[in-house]
Amino acid sequence: MKNAVETYFGFTKPPFPHCVASSDMMEHSGLKELLARLQMAVRDQSIALVIGQGGMGKSSSLRKFRDTLDPNRYNILAISNPASGLTGICRDLVRRLGHEPSYFKPHLVTQLREALQLQAARDRQNIILCDESGSLTDDWLRDLRMILSADLDAIQYATLILAGDYTLKERIRMACHESLRGRIRFRYEFRPLDLSQTKEYVSHYIRLAGYRGESIFSDGFLARMHEYTRGVPRAINQACLLALLACTIRETRIADETIWTIVQTELEQS
Repeated sequence: MKNAVETYFGFTKPPFPHCVASSDMMEHSGLKELLARLQMAVRDQSIALVIGQGGMGKSSSLRKFRDTLDPNRYNILAISNPASGLTGICRDLVRRLGHEPSYFKPHLVTQLREALQLQAARDRQNIILCDESGSLTDDWLRDLRMILSADLDAIQYATLILAGDYTLKERIRMACHESLRGRIRFRYEFRPLDLSQTKEYVSHYIRLAGYRGESIFSDGFLARMHEYTRGVPRAINQACLLALLACTIRETRIADETIWTIVQTELEQS
C-alpha cells in the first residue's frame, strides 16, 4: 500500500529506502574504487581494511561486493557476531565449514585453520568478511596469523576483510597489533559525497522510486542540505524524506529553501 508521499509524487517504489538492493546502488567513483581494492585483496588472498563513519554505506557496499562473487568458487564466511570473542567466532566458522567444533578452546584455532585448508584444497577460496570489526576482541585480532596462514610469512587459506569505524583504525595502530597492521595490503576509507555527488545521489534514488517529472529539489535546497549533512548518505536520505513529506503536506512539488528551513528545524529537534 502506498503512503501519502508516494501517492502525491506518483512514486512506484519507496524513495530513499533503508535497505537498497545491491543492483540499485549508485555506483559513484568511491564505490568503484572500493570494489576494485577488495577484488585485488581476494586475488592475493590478503587482508583488507575498510573504514568509515556510521551512515556512509559500509554495510551496503560490502553486500554489493559479496553479490559480485560466484558462490560456487568463493566460500563467503560473514562473521555474524563480532562481539562473541575468539571462541564464539571460531566455533561459528568451523560449524559453517561443515565440521563439529571442538569443546576445547586450544583446539579451535587449529580446527578452523584445518577446515579452511580443506576448502582451499577443494578449489573454493575462503573469504572471511567482518562488518563492525571494532567489536572484535584483541585476542581474535592477535591470533589472525595462526588462523589464516601456515606460517608467519604468507596468508594462504583465506582473504580477510575487516570493516569498521575510526575506532577500529585507531586500535589497529596500537603496538599489540603491529603484526596485523603490517599484513593489511589494501585499505579503503569512505569519504563524504561532495555537492556534485550529492545531487547525483538524490537524483538517482528519486528516479529509482519511479519519478519521471520535473526536478523536485531546488539547487538552493540541495546546497544547504549538503552543507548540513556533510555528504553522509544516511543523513541525506533522512533529510530528503522529511522534505518530501513537507512538500506533500503543503501541496507543493518543489523542495526549495523554505522547505529546507522546515526540514532543518525538524532535524534539530529530533
